[in-house]
Amino acid sequence: MLVEALENHYRDLANERQGRPSRWNRASSIGRCPRELCYQKLGVVGAPITPRRMAVFHHGNYMDRGLKEDLMAALGDSVITTKLTGSIVIDEVHISAEADALFTVNGRKGVADVKTMSNFAFERACKAVIDDTYQAQGWIYAEVFKVDLVVFVCYRKETSHLCEVIFDRQAPELIITQRFGGDERKLYTDDPLLITEVRTPFDGHIQEKIRATIRAVGRCVDGQSLPDRPYAPVMETTNIQNKEEKAEAVKLYGEPISKSGSWSKFQTGRQILEFPCSYCAFISQCFPQAYLEIENGKPKWIT
Repeated sequence: MLVEALENHYRDLANERQGRPSRWNRASSIGRCPRELCYQKLGVVGAPITPRRMAVFHHGNYMDRGLKEDLMAALGDSVITTKLTGSIVIDEVHISAEADALFTVNGRKGVADVKTMSNFAFERACKAVIDDTYQAQGWIYAEVFKVDLVVFVCYRKETSHLCEVIFDRQAPELIITQRFGGDERKLYTDDPLLITEVRTPFDGHIQEKIRATIRAVGRCVDGQSLPDRPYAPVMETTNIQNKEEKAEAVKLYGEPISKSGSWSKFQTGRQILEFPCSYCAFISQCFPQAYLEIENGKPKWIT
């Protein structure tokens, strides 16, 4: 009765979002796939996101603003400004940057930025699996705002837990600090907001990757000058434990490629797209022959 109207509203928002001109030369975008950025530069319109995903993004914006307000209130006089915008020229291209705040801590200036995350992204952040997108964004913040400290406050939307990822040019190595050492009983009884702190210097390769991306997008003037795909399809595998099913799998796929206990892993002979390609709006442009299958309720792109 009412939800249909809400779904149509999100569908309209998704279509409106898809129709807006997008800028590829932003700090938050520059670590992404160069091909994706080329499609944006050329004005190619990708597939619109679903109403449910639009709702996720839409509500994430509210969470982002709310958490930013709370963080600024908590930091108080440590905040120098929340109007933090600037740009840098790299290989004759202006890259814009906009962060949440410039602050001081222990006599040092730093940039703060709030990131609302899904369970998947949050768990990766807690393990210091830091996507190049964040590395690139942090490095550009450090260059534009002349700081050597960039802090991403990562917010897990489902539980309100936090993980702090600190890019620090003065840090000698990666350090991961878990609250209570990851003791689940302690975590449950004390129920802290902060779960993990990750302190790391910038990865040495990120500056060259940024420059390589900017050069690749700069050279792209049409569909014939697209850069090579940075991500390739991977071979699909399946794990089987049942003896009868294993016998059938051997007939279909040949001998297993690995064994672990009673489990055997087989290659199916098909190739699939993994993250980030599987979430990209330009799958049909990059992989025209790809088609979607649903396996155990989950989407799988087959090439």
